[in-house]
Amino acid sequence: MARKPSRTLTERELQVMQILWTLGEARLGQVQEALGRDSDPVAPSTAATLLGILVNKGYLTQQGRLGRYLYVPTHSREEVTRGLLDDFLTRVALDRSPSFLIQLLKGETLSAEDRAALRAILREAGPGSQRQRSQPREGDSSQESAS
Repeated sequence: MARKPSRTLTERELQVMQILWTLGEARLGQVQEALGRDSDPVAPSTAATLLGILVNKGYLTQQGRLGRYLYVPTHSREEVTRGLLDDFLTRVALDRSPSFLIQLLKGETLSAEDRAALRAILREAGPGSQRQRSQPREGDSSQESAS
């Protein structure tokens, strides 16, 4: 029994998308060559199959004539990354849990630019959002000190 087609990207499909985001647009031969740079050579049929899948999934458009198609991304790297993250969080039942983001950031060394960007996001969220977030923390702290 064949598996149900997925809208999410496999590792290899994501690799093709990375190539296209870097180049902006590409022909089959360019994608085939780029795929073979980091591993064994890739057959034209393999590259064509991957490109066809990405066209069918809606991640690429195919322009031009048969045999000379030009492939162009329909979604930005940021849009696809956000979609992959949303899909992952949904699958592990975290949805948009702030605690997941906090855990993710704890293991990172943030640059001054990163910290400034996070502060800007928190400012945009508004004071109501910060108050709601800080109240449970205060309760958590008092409960911890009470134990």
